[in-house]
Amino acid sequence: MLRAYLDTSVYDRIDKGQVPAEEIRALRTALAHREVGAHLSLADVEELLGQWETDRPAAVRKLRLARDLVGFKGLLKPPARLLAEAIQAYAVGAPPPSPTLPRDQRRYLAACLEKVADGSTAFNSVVSGIVADVRRNKEDFLAGMAESGERTAAELNRSDAWQEAKRWAPTFDAFWAKAAPGWAEDFADRLGLADACRQRGLDGLLSVRTVRLSVGVALSLVFSQVLERREPHRSDGYDLWHATLASVADVFVTFDERLAGHLARVPVDDGFHVVTSLRALLR
Repeated sequence: MLRAYLDTSVYDRIDKGQVPAEEIRALRTALAHREVGAHLSLADVEELLGQWETDRPAAVRKLRLARDLVGFKGLLKPPARLLAEAIQAYAVGAPPPSPTLPRDQRRYLAACLEKVADGSTAFNSVVSGIVADVRRNKEDFLAGMAESGERTAAELNRSDAWQEAKRWAPTFDAFWAKAAPGWAEDFADRLGLADACRQRGLDGLLSVRTVRLSVGVALSLVFSQVLERREPHRSDGYDLWHATLASVADVFVTFDERLAGHLARVPVDDGFHVVTSLRALLR
């Protein structure tokens, strides 16, 4: 069975009628016949409910669409937890744990989401809090990326650093080769596992797909901001989250061309693909 992860843009485009009906029917058939398996993430849910305060019917409609297409029963763990557990497993030489939430948590959250999708008002204050957190997280990430970009640009512009950067990072491939191992080590260091990962090998840590995609999109965001002079965007934080979540799948489906571009330039194993249509997924 082909494992797929769909980000929020897919549900949004379907809701807006921008996806051919025959492609949606084909996906439903593939899911029903278990030719394709897909999981919903809490990042999806949080973004789908983003219109809760301004257009509640639309938010509920999109949540219901995600339920009817993929379902609430197989909710993925939060991206930060997925990444942390992947690093922890590598540090001790263990296989990575299941990407889905524990069964009791899945059942509880699924029951709550079912009620919201069916129009219950019992969780209004909870959903409002989630939406506020999402908005705050996006703004905080935007501010952090802008600060990081300014700081990195200032460092590059100091003395001969910028000319040196041009020599070793004229392309993303060169930037990746130079910076990726250090970023993977930094991720491990935040968990107190840098020494253990160094002993096992940073190249091995970077070969763990969850780590590789997380590092890759983070580097692509920095590369686009500093070397390609792109302004940071409010959705960049969720792009990083969706990249981490996509690591559990064989195919990542996003209608966001910019995010697809970030992922496309990350060197990943041949078993992982990024597509920008349901037709490409089914093909």
